[in-house]
Amino acid sequence: MERVSGRDTQHTTRMEREEPASIPTELPISIRPPSKREIVNAIKAMKNRKAAGADNIPAEVLKADPYMLADILLPLFQDIWQKEKFLKEWKEGIIIKIPQKGDLS
Repeated sequence: MERVSGRDTQHTTRMEREEPASIPTELPISIRPPSKREIVNAIKAMKNRKAAGADNIPAEVLKADPYMLADILLPLFQDIWQKEKFLKEWKEGIIIKIPQKGDLS
């Protein structure tokens, strides 16, 4: 034990005492392409009343029919997943500074 700021502390924690064999070596990560269900869930999870992206399509429009949009996006996402390449435009974003009250710098 070591004395630190008036208290006795022990440096051995429960995690340090566990045997290495009890620590999982494989993580449950899916390496399959996204499913239609995952795409629909992602569309439904988009926040409303936020600025549209570079395509100028607000989330409310995309969420109008998430199943139809997923049918359109699924082949695109599967192709991207298979080729492991996506459009360079998807790496870009637009940032616009919105001044606060009285701060126009």
